Amino acid sequence: MTRPGAPGIVDASKQQRRQGRIDPFAGPWYGPSGHGLPEGAGPRRPRPGYQQDDRSSNLDRRIDGFETLRRVRQTYPAIKTALITDYSVDGYIRMALEKDVTNIIAKTAPFDAEELLRTVDNLVSGARLFGLANYMDPEADLSSHRLRGSDEIQEIRNACLQRFSRTPLGESDISLFCVVFEEIVSNALYHAYGYRKGDSVRLAEGQTVSISYGSDRAKIGLSVVDLSGRLTKETVLEKIIGATDEDGLLAGSGRGLFLSRAMSDRLIVNILMGKKTELIALKYFAVTETVNRPLYINQI
Repeated sequence: MTRPGAPGIVDASKQQRRQGRIDPFAGPWYGPSGHGLPEGAGPRRPRPGYQQDDRSSNLDRRIDGFETLRRVRQTYPAIKTALITDYSVDGYIRMALEKDVTNIIAKTAPFDAEELLRTVDNLVSGARLFGLANYMDPEADLSSHRLRGSDEIQEIRNACLQRFSRTPLGESDISLFCVVFEEIVSNALYHAYGYRKGDSVRLAEGQTVSISYGSDRAKIGLSVVDLSGRLTKETVLEKIIGATDEDGLLAGSGRGLFLSRAMSDRLIVNILMGKKTELIALKYFAVTETVNRPLYINQI
């Protein structure tokens, strides 16, 4: 029985996918036998004891997740959704924009249960959405700076470089992550507040860029926050899609987001509509973490 207030998580085994069924303990729609039914298989009804949860549902793409989300939203318009898949997430980003899906959880081996729980928690409450500390181990060594102008970028970048050089990451990985730093900070300083990239900039009163960085036993992390409130989840997806070809990269539109996602293992975009944007980049020490990058865009 799904307990009141719990998110519904739907994932299908290979046998269940072949039979057009889904886990009877995991979602709202069930046929007379208690199993989920494919389209046209007969009358559908909520499983006995199921209580409506308008907060979260996670589904697997190989049971036609986008279509399932559409049906779930018809019944529960307020529900928050995500997909779980072991297919390449990059191949779904255009469809994610069309279907308004901004969280795609990638299956990894071994599967990161803590990451899944954090993602669901972000969907359900958003209480631990903002802040690099929420994505690092409790013992993580973190530092923070307030960026006041373009002349301070190099100094903070060097401080990040020194910190990351004390971790197990190799020099090439650290260099790539420094590119992520430059792209994310550039977006926050120039694009967020409407300055021309490359100009000497001193932020005006009320314009804030905050940078946090550090490491724990498994990874390094970077967070950049601006208070412009200009970014939306649709814009993020459009920019990533627009930069997927050579013309888009050369044009510069979305280049920073695209490269930051490509050069880190996790790029998490947190948006408080009209008030605040945070980009969090994570780089793991273990090579296996880089196989399939998820998509995490949280907007509240």
